Amino acid sequence: MRILILNDAAQTQATLQSMIPDVFDETTTSDTGILAVLSVPDIDKSQLIHSHTHEDGRESQHHAQNSLAPFHMEDCPELTPTALNAFGLACLASGRLKEAEHFISTALELRLKFFGVGHPEVAASRNSLARVYRDASRLDAATEQVLAAKETNVRVFGENSLVVASDLAVLSSIQFQQAKLQAAKESALEAKKIFDDKLDGNDPWVPYLLDIIARVHHSLGQHSRAKALYEQLLLLDIKYYGAAHPVVATHVHNKGVVLEANGDLKGAENAYGEAIEMLQKHGRNIHPQMIDALVNRGAVRRLQKNFDGARGDLTEALRLNEKFRGEGHAFTGYTQFSIGSLEVDSGHPGKALEYFKGALTIYRQTLPATHGYIAAALAMQARALFDLNKAADAEAPLAEALRIWPVEYGRQSVEYAVTNAMLARAWFLQRKELDKIETIYQEAIATIAAIKPDTDNALQLIKGWWRDTTGKSKAH
Repeated sequence: MRILILNDAAQTQATLQSMIPDVFDETTTSDTGILAVLSVPDIDKSQLIHSHTHEDGRESQHHAQNSLAPFHMEDCPELTPTALNAFGLACLASGRLKEAEHFISTALELRLKFFGVGHPEVAASRNSLARVYRDASRLDAATEQVLAAKETNVRVFGENSLVVASDLAVLSSIQFQQAKLQAAKESALEAKKIFDDKLDGNDPWVPYLLDIIARVHHSLGQHSRAKALYEQLLLLDIKYYGAAHPVVATHVHNKGVVLEANGDLKGAENAYGEAIEMLQKHGRNIHPQMIDALVNRGAVRRLQKNFDGARGDLTEALRLNEKFRGEGHAFTGYTQFSIGSLEVDSGHPGKALEYFKGALTIYRQTLPATHGYIAAALAMQARALFDLNKAADAEAPLAEALRIWPVEYGRQSVEYAVTNAMLARAWFLQRKELDKIETIYQEAIATIAAIKPDTDNALQLIKGWWRDTTGKSKAH
């Protein structure tokens, strides 16, 4: 069965092709011979079209036009929002946030009208809407919706029910995006325990939760634990989805992030490339994870000095992010940050500052004030200012970044150590606070060396700064 959703049943085929290219085009035929057309948002009529298929596989358009049967969704108001919610989640999976919000919000309105505010069907719509808001970086609104869903489901089904576990899973993903790492881990572990207790861990939510837990470990510098979790969850992905599903591609991509953090840049580049290839083969719709894989492959190519390859990936990712997520989306800002970092490394600090300015503008509008993305952009902004011989101007962004990193990452994190070393470098270039600089460098090198390989770019850079400061021929 092929399902087509029309805002206007009179839409032209060209418009349909632009909206749902994987579902409807001139060559599309239904494997079952059935095509369902549902008119929204008024939902006052719908059609079930049965098209005759010959034994040789040819579809008879004549029969298709003469086999119309009425299919009245208004006669089953309890089912209409179920269909809309499902369609909205399908749009969400393809990164079509505007359409997803329209369908899911409509479903929520219908369920509120039919069932009332405290009904579990309403909670299901709130869970779905929370996922839309999460992907749109409307994180406070997402939290509000998922907590309301959880409150209803705890009251109706109990704290250890499967629906509550699904609410906790969505909550954990929102908390991770808010950089509330410990809270995200706790919510994910609580959800996983319910699935383990109720279903012996046999549920597709389990690899999703393991992915969140792995990403928390990665963010906290616990890369070996994250890598082990990816080995485990990728096997579960293949069990539930098969080897080439977008969910598998997403987790292959996230494993690449861990490989990159461990210093395996080529392995990370290969993982990102594998994820991109899987998603390109999946269909003609642009999957949001493919955009993120392009960003990360561009970043890892930058680290390997493949500036042309990096620029190609990042420029394409920025175009796709602006088109599908919007110019003000947090991930669009992250792409601008990545291009800015490329411009710093390729010797164009003035261009870099423009990209960092754009990224920070978006971040400050969409993310919590203590989010790690903001601190990262501030630190790279300072790097560009160093290259422009503006060490004094670099102090303010570095000081702000140093106030942000400890909130979730802690003062013993690599991020804090690198930024503190950068502040020491700014002082050295101005010949101030000279009595503090060597100690800061030593502490930063020790922190980074305990987690990162000796070839790490930041580690080598700080060792070079220490040599400049002390005249030592070798920094340990």
